[in-house]
Amino acid sequence: MTTSTLSRSTDTKPVFAVFLIIWFIVGLIQNYFTEVSGEEAYYWLFSQYLDWGYLDHPPMVGVLSYMGYTLIPNALGLRLWFLIANMLTLVVIRKTLAKKDDPLFVWIALSAVAVHAGAFLVKTDVPLILFEALFLYFYKQYLEDDNWKVSVLLALSIALIMLSKHHGFLIVIFTVLSNLKLVLRKSFWLVVLATVVFMIPHTIWQFNHDFATIKFHLYNRIDMGFSWESLAYYVGIQPVVFGRPVLWSFTHCRGFLEQAWFRF
Repeated sequence: MTTSTLSRSTDTKPVFAVFLIIWFIVGLIQNYFTEVSGEEAYYWLFSQYLDWGYLDHPPMVGVLSYMGYTLIPNALGLRLWFLIANMLTLVVIRKTLAKKDDPLFVWIALSAVAVHAGAFLVKTDVPLILFEALFLYFYKQYLEDDNWKVSVLLALSIALIMLSKHHGFLIVIFTVLSNLKLVLRKSFWLVVLATVVFMIPHTIWQFNHDFATIKFHLYNRIDMGFSWESLAYYVGIQPVVFGRPVLWSFTHCRGFLEQAWFRF
């Protein structure tokens, strides 16, 4: 069998769909049997007192916790929508790609297992990454055709980023700085206006609570001290987080893996 025939054959198999199914099953098992951490319990309290904001975070982590825990009142339910959000992130990223190469994409996802393993848990970063992926997806469409529908969806994705984790807005700022010609588009200001409108409830909450979240992160955190140990840890963990060893192994074993998949 020739390489071209093998490629065409493997393309007909639902690589990505099978991966998502396995990923979901593994996530359900982990979510059910893993004990709820103190941080997750803290976010569970958010879900019991839904509001447009909290001392140290926007409301999205509480909303997702509420949606799952109301449906299934245990650890599995508490984490359910975070697992779903993680899977949707992979779907959105794949859909954003100009060229589809599912075996490579799955391997890249597995190479960042340190990121995705955390996404099974109740974390503010899980919805943040999902909505950042949506932002980049709609931004790509916006560059091609800045009609009002895409502009509103882009604004909504920005608002959802802000409602997940405030510093997520940095990705929006740096995106604009990388393409300053955006400000010359009339639709750009529609995006700005729509984002402001979407953020009104959270802004009102901040105003009514004397901008408690901003003050907390600027002045009241006790875990922001500098240490050389922390610096060394974050630098040293990067090869694991970004999966360089796994990607290297894929580039050297891809032919074997594709043949194994085809035989399966």
